[in-house]
Amino acid sequence: MSTDSILFQDIFDIKDLDPQGKRFDRVSRLVGRSENYEMDLTLDFNSEIYPLKVGEKFSLVLASSLSLEANANAGGVEKKESWRERAPGERDLSDEYEYVMFGKVYRYEDSNKGASAGQQVSVYVSYGGLLMCLEGDYRHLQNLTVGENIYLLIRNLALQELLFGKKKTPAEQLRQHQRSITKAQRELDRERERLERQEKKLIMDIKKSAKDNQMSACKTMAKDLVRTRRNAQKFYQMKTQLQAVGLRMQTLSSSHQMAQAMKGASKAMSSMNKQMNLTQIQKIMMEFEKENEVMNMKDEMMSDAIDDAMEESDEEEETDEIISKVLDEIGISFEQELDHVPTGIQAPVQDIVQGNDTALQDRLDDLRRE
Repeated sequence: MSTDSILFQDIFDIKDLDPQGKRFDRVSRLVGRSENYEMDLTLDFNSEIYPLKVGEKFSLVLASSLSLEANANAGGVEKKESWRERAPGERDLSDEYEYVMFGKVYRYEDSNKGASAGQQVSVYVSYGGLLMCLEGDYRHLQNLTVGENIYLLIRNLALQELLFGKKKTPAEQLRQHQRSITKAQRELDRERERLERQEKKLIMDIKKSAKDNQMSACKTMAKDLVRTRRNAQKFYQMKTQLQAVGLRMQTLSSSHQMAQAMKGASKAMSSMNKQMNLTQIQKIMMEFEKENEVMNMKDEMMSDAIDDAMEESDEEEETDEIISKVLDEIGISFEQELDHVPTGIQAPVQDIVQGNDTALQDRLDDLRRE
């Protein structure tokens, strides 16, 4: 493997995702910090086909070519290549990575963060509208020039996590398998499209040979056309099977998550059941009812006592005293028993009161003033 085409390479830690909020459904913006060169990275990527999360690590490579061979022409000048279809069976740099983008460097400026002007620089790259800003020491970015076409390649460092003893969660394993399936589907689509282009070319060649009356060549190319169509159909079937596998994996992951949630709920319910002592709770409720009845009885007794204490007992005595004085003045004793009072006593009393009305009224007035 040639390293002549590698312009920059480092390992980045994802510090944040969409710090200003997610603006697009399929695109996210990550903020990362490199481990070796202390570079700051801001990158837009397709989060639908290549999901990442905060805390993950990935290897990032910027390359001028995907070729694994030294890329130079006869004069020793490096050749500039654009995105191209590779030949059947050919391997390139993208086989070692999971996510690849092709873009162009469009700006290069000083960031003025170093001890002197120009020590810290920022390089801006556009990958078809997905932007990247790489900022750090100019010594590590001097291979990038404005107007240059470059490739961005990313690989999630799952292997390093295993080496450090970090066990993957089922969700992480699912994402890794989904990325592998997505990559395989893209490769199948690429091969199928290549076969479709070859099929169109064969059809044109067959027509041309038929016009030239080269029937043996037409027959040979017709056989190639049949085989090409069958292979294209197989690629369709293989892609469909991969999609079905991805759906089954997603279903299994959802079932696993549901089982884990039910497991947590079962543990919580078991803990609560162990803490609940029905005999003790019943005893507590009976004690509560007993104490509540005692409290009600004491409340009633206290209310009666308060009512008795607040009752104006002197009012009755004052009333009897006033009536006794009045009756003494008119010659009737209040202490006389009513059983010995004649039935017609009320009429004489009324006559006496009517006869002495003026005197009685004066005495009552004196009593009121007293």
